[in-house]
Amino acid sequence: MDPIVDLHKPPRYARGISLLEVLVAFAIMALALGVLLRIFGTGLRSSAAAERYSAATLWAESLMAGAGSTWPLDPGEEGGSLTGGYRYRRVVRPYDPGPVTGPLPRVPLVSVGVEVAWTEGEKTRRVVLSSLRLGPPEPVR
Repeated sequence: MDPIVDLHKPPRYARGISLLEVLVAFAIMALALGVLLRIFGTGLRSSAAAERYSAATLWAESLMAGAGSTWPLDPGEEGGSLTGGYRYRRVVRPYDPGPVTGPLPRVPLVSVGVEVAWTEGEKTRRVVLSSLRLGPPEPVR
């Protein structure tokens, strides 16, 4: 004889999942989401920092390009502020390459330095460029 099948009671293999299994699944999912959010947050911070460094580099290159054309190569130091919360400092100093041997003429050189800085949180970040440029001609003796 066939056993009597109770239609209201599901078979043993189709019982479903327990509350403990659901809680473990939620805990694993929460840990995975936490890791993913941390990864995305770090990526966004890195992207913002890279954007600030790129803008500061553009400012520094622009200031350096003006050396001798939009601002004179007179020895000294000058600074100021730029848009976007950036600050700059330009330094021009005479450059002495040391003793010149041989028949080469002595060429007047100046050392030009440009620094663009900004504050990010509690840290001050900066981009520094330096170059040698032809200085004003020396007087003929």
